[in-house]
Amino acid sequence: MIKRELIESFRNVVYNFKFVLLFFATNFFIALTLSIQVFQTLWENLSKSLISQQMVTNSDFLWYLQFRNLYSTQLDKLPTTIIVAAILYIMIQTFFSGGLLTIFNNIKKNDIIDFFYGGVKYWYRFIKVTIIAIILIAIAFVINDLLGDLITWAYSKTDYVLGDFILRSARYTILIFLIGTVVIISDYTKVDILFRDENSIWESLKRVVVFLKRNFLVVFLVFFVLSLISIGIAILYNIVGNYISRKPYIYIIITFTVQQILIIFRFGIKMLFASTELNIYKALIIEPIRVRFNEETKME
Repeated sequence: MIKRELIESFRNVVYNFKFVLLFFATNFFIALTLSIQVFQTLWENLSKSLISQQMVTNSDFLWYLQFRNLYSTQLDKLPTTIIVAAILYIMIQTFFSGGLLTIFNNIKKNDIIDFFYGGVKYWYRFIKVTIIAIILIAIAFVINDLLGDLITWAYSKTDYVLGDFILRSARYTILIFLIGTVVIISDYTKVDILFRDENSIWESLKRVVVFLKRNFLVVFLVFFVLSLISIGIAILYNIVGNYISRKPYIYIIITFTVQQILIIFRFGIKMLFASTELNIYKALIIEPIRVRFNEETKME
């Protein structure tokens, strides 16, 4: 079943590849908004400086300190801009999630109007799920920090390096597991909300917890396989990046192109996640209903 649903989901992504381009354009616009301020500052500082030729391939820490001192006012405003952009990005991606799941739920109706209709219809409910997920992930990081402090305190007066290494590795493993669990629950809660057109996120959350308890192995395997694909693409990018020529300008253009291709692949994987989760959920929910219906029919 997993193989069948993965293949069907891949076809859905290819069939709706135009939405990948929409995601890419949105991401590019937000990145451009964030970088334009820094670009203008760098252009003002380096456009008439001889050091600009050296900065293409090398870094200069003294120049960096001077740059931070000269443009401290502009750079101090950058974190606020990043936070605002991150909030806007999350809101837009939540909107896109509603549109994507709407399209994948009825693959024959994949017009851009249907996409935006689904985004508008489910955005408010999905954003509540997203906020809860962000809070839970923040709690996971707090727990991770507390465990780190506890390990530091426990081994502060000993030289047992192996035990410290094992516990710290387990600490990060627990953090990854907690984040993955929160992501899976939030994703399937959104799927349940759309599939049942549920208004109460708590009712959907209860059903999803029961669903994951019964089908944890299947859900985890699908999530693990898709995560491996995403990690594999990132590793491939890093390998290719090491063989790209580091000559001025040529290196910049090639690196930029490869990065954009990587971003497109990541959005494709994001769509694959959404389609696969919806298909898996529908298959595991509908099949028991069909079995019970057939049994009742035979008894009659």
